[in-house]
Amino acid sequence: YYYRFSPRQPVTKEEPADFSVSGYKMDLEITDRLEGEVTLYIAEKTGRDHYYFTLYHTYQVTGVRDQDGRRLQFQQYDDYVDVEDTGDIEAVTISYRGSAPGFYSHEKGIRLSSYVPYYPRPGYHVVFGKTEEIQNTEYFPILEENLCSFDIQIHTGQQVYSNLPELEKNHFQGEANGVFLLSGFVEEYDYRGVRILYPYDGREWDRGGWEKSIDYLKAFEAAHLPPEQ
Repeated sequence: YYYRFSPRQPVTKEEPADFSVSGYKMDLEITDRLEGEVTLYIAEKTGRDHYYFTLYHTYQVTGVRDQDGRRLQFQQYDDYVDVEDTGDIEAVTISYRGSAPGFYSHEKGIRLSSYVPYYPRPGYHVVFGKTEEIQNTEYFPILEENLCSFDIQIHTGQQVYSNLPELEKNHFQGEANGVFLLSGFVEEYDYRGVRILYPYDGREWDRGGWEKSIDYLKAFEAAHLPPEQ
C-alpha cells in the first residue's frame, strides 16, 4: 500500500555502498514491536563524511552513535538512513523501533525474512517494486555480497529459530549473507544434518516427501561439487 498508494511517491534508488561492513552485533527486544540496537563494524577507516543505509520505512530510527558513543547526525526518509560524520569511524550503532506489515515481530510470533531490511543494510537498495521479468510488484531480496559475521541476542519469551547457529537460547552467532528469524507455532526436526522448520497446526505432515527432497539435493551436490582437497 505504501509504495503504490502513498500521496507522495516514495523515494527508491539503487546505489551499492562504497564502504563495507565486516560484521553486525544486534540486540533485539521483541514485545508488541521490535526495538533494536544494531552495531555495524566498518571494515576500513575511510575518513568519509557520509554513510548511507537501507532500513524498512516502518522502523523509526531513534539515535545513531559511533564506537565512542558520540552522537552522529542522521536523516531518515522512506527506506533510507543517511548518517553524517567528520572523523574516522570504526563502528556505527543505530537504535530503532517499529514493526513491518507481513514481516511481523511481536510477543506471539516472529517472521523476519533475511531479504527484508528489518536491520540496517549498507547502501541504498530498492525494497519493493517490479522487475522486467515479473511485472507483479514484489519485495526485492537484499543480501550481503560477502559473508558477514553476526552476533544476535533476542529478548523474547518465545523460542526463536534462525539460519545462524544458536549458542544458547535466542543467542545466535555465525557467518551469513543475511539472517532470518522465526518463532511462533513452529516445529523443528533434523534429517541427515538438515534442519527443517514447519508450521505446527495439529496436522500430520508428510516428512517422507521432505526427506526425499533432501536425499535428492545431497545426491546432486555429491555429483556436481568438486571433491574437497
